[in-house]
Amino acid sequence: MSAILRTCRNILVILIAFLSLSCNDYSSILPQSGVYKVAVYVDNTPLEMNGFVSSQKTFKPAFITPVASDPDVQSLAVSIKNSQNVPMATEIVYTKTAVETQGTRVIVPNLDSTLPEFTIPKDLPIGPYKIVLKVLGSNAVLSEKEFPFYYLADAILTIKDIHSFPPGYKPSISAPLFPPQVNLLLEGAVQSDVRLDPYIVWYEGNRILKEGRLAEGANKLLWKTPEAEGFQTIRCELFPENPGSAKNARNIPSVSSSLKIAISKTAPTPGIDFATNNYSLWYHFLGTLTLEKIDGTNTTQLTQKGSGEPLWLSGEDTYGLAVGEAHQYIIENPILAASDGQISAGSLLIRFAPAIQDAHGTVFYAQFSNQYKIDEPLIIRLVLVEGIATLQAEIGKESVQAPITNQKLKAKTFYNIELEIKQSENTLAFSIPKSSKPLLAINLPENFSYSEAGSYGFGEQKAKTSEAIPEQMNQDSSQTAPALDMPIPKTNPVIAIIDEFGLKF
Repeated sequence: MSAILRTCRNILVILIAFLSLSCNDYSSILPQSGVYKVAVYVDNTPLEMNGFVSSQKTFKPAFITPVASDPDVQSLAVSIKNSQNVPMATEIVYTKTAVETQGTRVIVPNLDSTLPEFTIPKDLPIGPYKIVLKVLGSNAVLSEKEFPFYYLADAILTIKDIHSFPPGYKPSISAPLFPPQVNLLLEGAVQSDVRLDPYIVWYEGNRILKEGRLAEGANKLLWKTPEAEGFQTIRCELFPENPGSAKNARNIPSVSSSLKIAISKTAPTPGIDFATNNYSLWYHFLGTLTLEKIDGTNTTQLTQKGSGEPLWLSGEDTYGLAVGEAHQYIIENPILAASDGQISAGSLLIRFAPAIQDAHGTVFYAQFSNQYKIDEPLIIRLVLVEGIATLQAEIGKESVQAPITNQKLKAKTFYNIELEIKQSENTLAFSIPKSSKPLLAINLPENFSYSEAGSYGFGEQKAKTSEAIPEQMNQDSSQTAPALDMPIPKTNPVIAIIDEFGLKF
């Protein structure tokens, strides 16, 4: 029995000795990750709360929990590394003793005191990096923590607001009001340096709606209001580069902005109320090519020439369909009926904005076939001539034009143009409503006979126009003058943004 007691006593002594050795010696050999809390401050703000660092900023490392009474902690090592874990600057070691280091040694009386600040290299390229803090013992690393950041140098990256187009009816500035099932164009107001390749992610709650590069137009989102009434919050998150790229296996910091949108069935539908003005059919161009009719039915009679998705662009107060040389659309059915070979009287209303200043090209065209002379149709065009809205008409060798506006239209500003169309015998006249005389009239040949055939659309690139509007035409918009048979001197992929289009017949 005594032998058993002696054996147990020996085992107990060995265990006590081992535990004592563990507490006194192994703490400097075995890492204790997570035991020591450290931080990095930039302008007295924790780096983790922002993540972006500009030039001239200084870093300040610190222990969050005191370590002065801990005999194991001897030093704090600081290094800057890129996303491939390559050191980008000389390591700094804050230490209480004269330790050996290949970096810069900074002797401090107490690691709990305010440690000297340090700066990043002046020639550090823009991009993602990390600051690595290592708590060092006598012979080993006791703990290690990484603080990712993105170095912007002097580059700018901000997103001020999210704008909704149309702007809606505002119970408050921060919550525009819309009816259900309306397509909105949301646009983030982004400022970015050319040295960056910003990446944007749109969220509705936690659900990703869209993401992509700013250079590809990702700051715009076409979003349909839900059927349910209430408030919806849309958030736009802006990164300096793609956070999911191969070189960014870790998180990239971002800035964000959000917009709260109110949904109510009592909110009026945006756009012109064509029905109250007795229009027969119309397009609102709110994110859709759907045609609406006075009888309440909807259909699609607008097709895009070529491939690709429709391009929706914003103006000053709303958004619409981009048209131009690279964005052409065809109306499938005749815009006006035929009556005994003549074009029936009707009205046309178009609301559009020049996409750029001094825009030049065709906004809308209508080609009425002449069944007795197929190769000589009647062609009507609404064009922009260096920013001036102009109406053109031609058939055979007859060609006339007249300015609708005497001044240049401002880019991104929407204008309403309404024209009344009426054929009388061999003359087709276009008038501004309530005007005493026609804006433009063209003589038709005796053999002209319209049979509801033809082509109609937006953004046709072929147009005839003069280089400049004659002076006498600027003085009297009712006068007409021949148009020179020459191509448009310059064209743009996008000429105009069409918000509304309606026909009355």
